[in-house]
Amino acid sequence: MLAIYEIKGGFRGFAEVKPGIHYVTVKDDGKMVEGFWCEVKSNDTVIKRYDYQSKSFVDCEPEEELRYKDMAISGAMNQALIPVMKKSYSLVQFWLELTSYLKYENYPFTLHKEEPMTPPTELTPKELEEWYLTTFKSRFEQAFQNKHNRDMFSFFEELQFAYISYVLFKDEQAYDCYFYLIQAVYNAGEWSVTNAPGFFRGFLDIIRKQFNTIKAEDLIPDNKLIANLSNLLEDMDDSGIEPLKEKASEFRRYLDERGIQI
Repeated sequence: MLAIYEIKGGFRGFAEVKPGIHYVTVKDDGKMVEGFWCEVKSNDTVIKRYDYQSKSFVDCEPEEELRYKDMAISGAMNQALIPVMKKSYSLVQFWLELTSYLKYENYPFTLHKEEPMTPPTELTPKELEEWYLTTFKSRFEQAFQNKHNRDMFSFFEELQFAYISYVLFKDEQAYDCYFYLIQAVYNAGEWSVTNAPGFFRGFLDIIRKQFNTIKAEDLIPDNKLIANLSNLLEDMDDSGIEPLKEKASEFRRYLDERGIQI
C-alpha cells in the first residue's frame, strides 16, 4: 500500500503521480519523519523542501517554488525524478482505492470518538422506557446522523482516513475510531439498512478494498475487523431490497474466495 523508494544524491522528487491526495515522508537517521499530506492536481506540481536540520518538510520561497515547478512540468528534471507509475503501478492503484473519498479541502480530517449514550440514573421505569423510545440512539445513528448529518461521503472519508492512519502510522486514536465505525455499521440493524441502502452498498465496497491489504489468515472470526460482519450481511438479506441482497451475496463470495470465515 505504501510505495517505498531508495533515494540517492541528485534525487528531486517524483513523476507520473496520479491526481488526488497523497502522503509523503522520508527516512532520516533510520527513522521515518513526520511527512505531509498534499493534493496533486492535473498538470501541476507540489513543491516541498526537506530541511535536514529541523528534520521536517518546509515550503520553498515563492521564486524557488516557481522555478522548480517550471522545471518539473517542462520535463527538465525528469532524470532526477522517480516515475511512480512505472515503478509501483499496483501500489498506486491500491492507494487510489483506499483514499477515494478523501478530499484535500477537508484536511485536516476529523476522527471522532465514541460517546456511549447512557440514561440518567434517577429515571423511573416509565421515564426510562420513554428515554429509550425518544432519546436513545444506536452507535450507528450517533455516527451517521449526529456526527455526519447522514452524509455518507463524509462518513466514508472518516472511515478511510481512520484506516490509513491506523495502518500506516499506528495511530491509537485512529485505531479506536476505525473499529468504532465498522462495528457501528455491522450492528446498525435492519431498519437502518433498509433506510439507507446506498450507504451500506458503498460501505461494503470500501471495506473490501481495505481487506485486500490484509492477509486472509489475519481475518479470523474473533478479529474485530470481521466480528459481527455477519449481522450486517443478514440484515441486508432480510431487507428485501434486491441490490442489497446482491451486494451481500457478492461480499460472501469474496470472503469464500479468500477463505475467510465469519
